[in-house]
Amino acid sequence: MSFTSSRGSDIETPDWFLQLIGQQAPLSEGETITPCGVELQQKNGVLRASTVMSSEQKQTEETFGFKWHKRDTFESAASLNMMQQWSSGRYLPADQWFPQQDRPYVVLDAGCGASYTGLEYFRPILD
Repeated sequence: MSFTSSRGSDIETPDWFLQLIGQQAPLSEGETITPCGVELQQKNGVLRASTVMSSEQKQTEETFGFKWHKRDTFESAASLNMMQQWSSGRYLPADQWFPQQDRPYVVLDAGCGASYTGLEYFRPILD
């Protein structure tokens, strides 16, 4: 199974991720699993919690749902540049986190946003 990333490229589900969630094969759209007692459902290529656990989580879901549909604004060159500058001003350069290697690193951004800040911050080691 592959899904289309926010950058428009197809991405295969890596074997290490399938092992991590206890799956033999990638999930189909709408399929659910329950690792560690939490029900997750495949929605638009992303595993998402099937239930909202609190009113605060519901508010976050609604706020970020609105933002995720505004990709044209935060995928603009100006916005991506601002994110890169913001993160670079707060953290060590991304290439200092990891030693040099011949292949690109895989980085999991497990935040609650669209991961654009992480993508821009780690771009020097991901490209």
